[in-house]
Amino acid sequence: MSEDNETIEIENLNDTKVQELNYHFKEQIEKEALKERIEESLEEKGEKGSEKFSNIFWIVIGIIICAIILFFAFKIGNSDNKSYSYNGFLINKAEYGYSTLVTINNEPYLVSFRNGPKEVENISVEKGIKEEILSKEVIYLTLQPNFTSVPVIGAHEIAKILGRGANIYNILTIGAVISEPEGNSIGVSVVTCENATSTIGVIWLDISNEEKIYKKDNCIKVEGVDEMSIIRSSDRLLFDLLNIMPEGYTEKKK
Repeated sequence: MSEDNETIEIENLNDTKVQELNYHFKEQIEKEALKERIEESLEEKGEKGSEKFSNIFWIVIGIIICAIILFFAFKIGNSDNKSYSYNGFLINKAEYGYSTLVTINNEPYLVSFRNGPKEVENISVEKGIKEEILSKEVIYLTLQPNFTSVPVIGAHEIAKILGRGANIYNILTIGAVISEPEGNSIGVSVVTCENATSTIGVIWLDISNEEKIYKKDNCIKVEGVDEMSIIRSSDRLLFDLLNIMPEGYTEKKK
C-alpha cells in the first residue's frame, strides 16, 4: 500500500470517528436537555401542588375561624336574651319564666312572672287601675267555674303580689267564682261585680276577643283571648302594680 492510500484511509477513519463522536455528543446533549425538561416539569407541578395545598389550607383555616366567630356570636346572643334591662329593672330569664328585683316602700322583693314585660307590651291597661286596686281593703279574684287550672295560675300570681304571701301590699285577697259551680261541695265563694264596694275590690279574669285590662261595672276586668292568654294579661297587671310597666308605658325601640 502506498503512503498516499494510507493517508486517505486514516483521514476517512478520522472522519468516521468524528461523526461517531458528534453523534454521541448530540445524543448526550439531547438526553441532558430532556432530563432538564423533566426536572423543570416536576418542579412546576410541585410548585402548583404546593400552591394548591396552601390555598386549601387557608380556606380550611378561614372556615374554622368563621365557625368560631359564629359560635361565640350565638353564645353571646343567647346570653343577651337571658336578661335585659326594662324601664330601669333588670329582667332575668329563668327556666320557667322571668324574675326581677323591685322595691316597694323602700323594701326589696324578688318577684317572678310567666312572661317578661317585652312579651306583653301590646296589652292595654286603663289609666287608674293600680290606684283603684290598691285602695281596697279586700280583693276577690273571680273566674268562670268551668275553667281549667290554667287561668288559676294567673289569679295565683296576682294574689301573691296583692295578698300576704309575698308581704308586698298585704291586702286580704280571696279566690272566688263568677257563678255557682255544679256540686259546690267545697263552699267556694260566688262573687260578681255586684259585690264590689268602695272597700271591696273584684278582679274578674275572663276570656274575651282581646287582651286588655279595664274597669267595668265596678270590676277590674283582666281579659285574654284564651286561658293561656289570661296569664299574659295577669302578668301585664302585675307589671303595672309593681311600677315595672305603668299603664301606657312601652319600652322605646332602639
